[in-house]
Amino acid sequence: MILYSDDSGLSWDSFLGEYDAFFRVYKCTDTIISCYAGDPDTGGSLIGTDVFSTPISSTTPKTASFTWDASASATDIYVTVDRPGIIAESNESNNKAYKNIVPIATIPTISSISPAENAASVTPADRISVVFNEAMSSTAAASCISARAVKDIAGNAISEATAGTVAYSTPTYTLTYTVQWKKGYTYEVTVSTGAQDLYGNAIAAAKTWTFKVMSMPAITASSPAENSSGVSPTAPVTVEFWSDDMDSATVKNSISVALVKDNNSSTANTAVTGTVDYTNKTLTFTATWQKGCTYLVTISTMAKDLFGNAIASPKSWKFTTIMDKSAQNTLIDEDTATKVVIPSGAMDEDYYVLMDTAPLDTSASLAVKVANANTKIGKTKGRFTSMLNHTVRQMTLYRSGAAYSGNFLRNADVTIPYAEASNGMAQDSNGRLVKEKTLAVYYLDEAKDLWVKIPNSTVDTDNNTVTAGIAHFSVFAILGGNDTDISNSYAYPVPWKPFDSSTANGTLAGGITFTGLGSEAKIRIYTLTGELVRVLNYAYAGGAEEMNWDGTNSDNELCASGVYIYYIENDKEHKTGKLVIIK
Repeated sequence: MILYSDDSGLSWDSFLGEYDAFFRVYKCTDTIISCYAGDPDTGGSLIGTDVFSTPISSTTPKTASFTWDASASATDIYVTVDRPGIIAESNESNNKAYKNIVPIATIPTISSISPAENAASVTPADRISVVFNEAMSSTAAASCISARAVKDIAGNAISEATAGTVAYSTPTYTLTYTVQWKKGYTYEVTVSTGAQDLYGNAIAAAKTWTFKVMSMPAITASSPAENSSGVSPTAPVTVEFWSDDMDSATVKNSISVALVKDNNSSTANTAVTGTVDYTNKTLTFTATWQKGCTYLVTISTMAKDLFGNAIASPKSWKFTTIMDKSAQNTLIDEDTATKVVIPSGAMDEDYYVLMDTAPLDTSASLAVKVANANTKIGKTKGRFTSMLNHTVRQMTLYRSGAAYSGNFLRNADVTIPYAEASNGMAQDSNGRLVKEKTLAVYYLDEAKDLWVKIPNSTVDTDNNTVTAGIAHFSVFAILGGNDTDISNSYAYPVPWKPFDSSTANGTLAGGITFTGLGSEAKIRIYTLTGELVRVLNYAYAGGAEEMNWDGTNSDNELCASGVYIYYIENDKEHKTGKLVIIK
């Protein structure tokens, strides 16, 4: 039996008495193949064992393979073939072969570095990382890296060593070096040939590169927060900078504050004067703010560090102060149409209001409640009562830092805009048209998932808004209702002369038209003796509030000449009139 190696096709030393061994292996089962690093008879370590449980044919050889982590030096790798009782123990030396394996010497390399060579936007917290192509000695890696500052923030050449923390990750072959870099300084990093792999092979040459730490100062925090509400009239504006230090004079001159909206949401642009201070990298602007007003704070690029570096871009933000309980306050949303007017004395302490013009986009639970309320009102108020698209508004009042759900001491007014779909019509959430004159503001009873109509809503058809007096803040929406007003309904032409040569009195094709019918109505036509002639059912479908009658009775026969009585009714109103037919 001859064993073969896979190293360039060189054969292993053959078994002595190979034919005898071959014959016996051919006949036997449970052939045991074992591999050793070193001679097993003199303490070689077992690498692996494989067992073939069926005879091995000469025409269909079998392969046993094992994995071995090569050592740094040459090693004799032994293979044994055995089965107790087949090869006599006295001939045991005939069933093993060996090959002297010399590992290929590989030179480790650096796969990547970070920061990149000549990088110029490194932050003080960034760490150096060096990735190798193979496993390295962690002991050697810990001492092979060094870094030093070679230029200061002014660009002067220096040589200042750094003391960093070194770590090596075996799974990723990554060496890291962590230190707090100085802003504006240029650093040089060196990985020496002390970087060696597990077998003592060093990188071919030392690797050296430089990078620069960014020096641009920046704003890291500001107060009051952007778009915050309910800010105290005495709260200072503070701005924190990220820099070695800032130039006090430039920082103080960089801040400006303006009143941009008063407590009734009237636009303004009034500069505010205050006391400015800069200490410990923090700029402070102190003033007494007017209640219920919106202020704009701006930090310009005039703010510079001690080396003349300005912040990269200006920063502006707004905040609104707490509202005065003793004054009327008006809140107008950015859509410029949603408005709340809170009269003086409506609350017994100062407050502020948060308004959300698209609450269904951010609250899934509220969206479910609104959907439930829409279903209920459609069933209880009829199919002409439904919510208009994009009119849901959520308003919350805060006092003493907590949301307040109670009633006002005096009613406030809320105004919500809607989109006009056509002349005198608006579109509901189901795509149906409803009449503008039926629109009203409703509030959501969140405990019952129910829309509750607010009495005395006012519709402004010129500006497409609905205004209502409210006793508390809630979730509001505009809903269209059922138009039951038929006070202006009538029929024409009277008399109707379908065969007259003049069209002034109507035509046969045109019939008789009933107009001003509201959202829905039932029309009954009688003879003067009270006999029912025809019943017509009307439901508004857009356009004019009209329905045509062709002048026929329930048998589709044209009615005789004479005087007829019509009766128009809906759930709340009714109206009577006369018709005259002249044939």
